Amino acid sequence: MRFSRVIVIAGVAALSGCKCGPSISQRVPQLDVLDAQGNQRDVVDFGNVQVNATGTREVRVRNSGTGALNITDVTFSDAHFGLGQSATVDLGPGEETNLTLTFTPDVADAPVQGTATIKSNADNAPERQLTVKGTGIVAAAVAQPSPLDFGDVYLGESKTLMLTVTNAGSDLLALSGATLADADGVTADFSALDAGLAPGTSA
Repeated sequence: MRFSRVIVIAGVAALSGCKCGPSISQRVPQLDVLDAQGNQRDVVDFGNVQVNATGTREVRVRNSGTGALNITDVTFSDAHFGLGQSATVDLGPGEETNLTLTFTPDVADAPVQGTATIKSNADNAPERQLTVKGTGIVAAAVAQPSPLDFGDVYLGESKTLMLTVTNAGSDLLALSGATLADADGVTADFSALDAGLAPGTSA
């Protein structure tokens, strides 16, 4: 009996790690909040702001990712702080802009602190938080003596009295002008106040 030998050679292709199509890189937005030197920023300090006035600070934000960054809202834990612009900001990869934050104190000499939350589609920080803080201050002019009493002055003669103005507040007292009302024959020199008065000083 004769046997036919059939040799079958099978080729096995190693398919591990096979890239069977074009590679697709994921585009991811990244949010950086930076200071003037380009370092990461975590605190926004408004310093001293006059009571019932509004102080502003610019916060630099950058998209350091590869996808479009969409900032959708900026919220604050304390109502004294706010945003001085639209909350919606779109940044392409590598783009940056400034957000204007505001602080409006209503109480003097009382430090206020809160949290600002920047909400976006950033992969690294969808809710980036910053500490915001500031202090309300006031300026107050106190004049002494009050009232000014010239007493009796002879006709044709003059009499000089010194009026002292003190800044009894916690902010620089800047005077835009001073006038005399219902003071016939009385003149005054207020030039010593032109430079303003620092807190606690007099002129």
